[in-house]
Amino acid sequence: MIEWLVLAGVAGVLLGVFTTERDFGKGAFFVKERTMRVLAVSLLGTVVLLLFDFVIHRRVILASVILGFVLLLSGASLRIVSRRQLQDDFKYTVVKPKHLVTTGIYGVIRHPLYVAIFLMWLGSSFALGSAYGIIATFACVLPALLLRVHHEEALLRRAFGKKYDAYSRRTPRFVPRFV
Repeated sequence: MIEWLVLAGVAGVLLGVFTTERDFGKGAFFVKERTMRVLAVSLLGTVVLLLFDFVIHRRVILASVILGFVLLLSGASLRIVSRRQLQDDFKYTVVKPKHLVTTGIYGVIRHPLYVAIFLMWLGSSFALGSAYGIIATFACVLPALLLRVHHEEALLRRAFGKKYDAYSRRTPRFVPRFV
């Protein structure tokens, strides 16, 4: 099974490195960035190979695969929406943004990108039927995300002061309020 996932990952990286937006047609939203091309092809390849492996070997419980893909696709969708809303303020490192975004998905939760990452890790673990992956998600990924949130919130508080304090009081960190 691991060899299938490696194959999907390598295919995604190669496609991302050696293709451009015009190879897929102008306006294809998920292929404008090389990173998104790699993720999209890797995800698609992983889905196909997991389903193939499931049909052949029946090693993973179908409910786990379905739950995993629901979580994975929810996380990927949340990431795309969140990333698009940030526009030029999106950075891979914690740096002071030009604007404090408080509307759209950021009006519902303060850290949708980190929720998306967590959902994608958890979804991948369930889809693969990996108890170790689920444990690693909670033991390694979640603490790393929480640490980054701590640093990011301190930076935002210094940069935007009372405006950020008011935003953080009315907007939950990770889980939206439904009441």
